[in-house]
Amino acid sequence: MKNKIIKILTLAAVLVLSLCFILACDKGNINNNGDSVHEHDYKEKVYYATCESAGVTVYTCACGDTYTQEIQPLGHNYIHGYCSNCGAKDPNAQTHTHNYTVEVIDPTCTEDGLIIYTCTCGESYSVVIPALNHTVVTDSG
Repeated sequence: MKNKIIKILTLAAVLVLSLCFILACDKGNINNNGDSVHEHDYKEKVYYATCESAGVTVYTCACGDTYTQEIQPLGHNYIHGYCSNCGAKDPNAQTHTHNYTVEVIDPTCTEDGLIIYTCTCGESYSVVIPALNHTVVTDSG
């Protein structure tokens, strides 16, 4: 019976010491005042925000401590009827028919010319007019 009590007390002491060791490891080193002296070394994992959904940055230390920081949704940035971030169509965009003005820069023998089409909305494009090249003229006189 005495051996059984000694075994139980020994097992209990081992369990208590193990529990203390586990708790100390989870919180880092403990000083004489019972305060943690562990310095966190956080690694970050970023889950990026979209136009409509928030993102989050998760900071995790090797000791298991974590915290998060929310990233606000980007919000749509509509330009000419479409979001420049995600390509979504602007629900408030009005149908637009381009009204182009035309500017012609004539080509020369050595330089290309251009036709520039510019809409009142700011949209523009151009078409190159190839250079004319030199034409040899001979005097038949």
